Amino acid sequence: MLAVLSLGHAIEALHELPSPDAGSGKAEAFDALQHLAENPLRTAGALRSLAEARAGESLRRALLDLARSLEASAALLAFGRPERSGA
Repeated sequence: MLAVLSLGHAIEALHELPSPDAGSGKAEAFDALQHLAENPLRTAGALRSLAEARAGESLRRALLDLARSLEASAALLAFGRPERSGA
C-alpha cells in the first residue's frame, strides 16, 4: 500500500517539475503513465528508458523514482485483474 502512495508522490513530483527543466521528457512520461494500469512493469521500463535518454538531472531522478514506485506497486496495481485472478 505504501508503494502506491509513493507512486502518487512520484507522479506529483513529476507534475511539479518546471517545464523548461523537463523539456519534452515530461510529456513523454505522462504519455507512458497512461498505460500503467495495463502493465505497470512495462510502463516502469519505458520510464527507465526515458531516464537514460535524458540529460536533465531533475527529470532523470523523477523518472527513476516513478519507475521504482511502479515496480514496487505492480502486484497491488494488478490485483483483481482477470488475467491475474483467473476469472
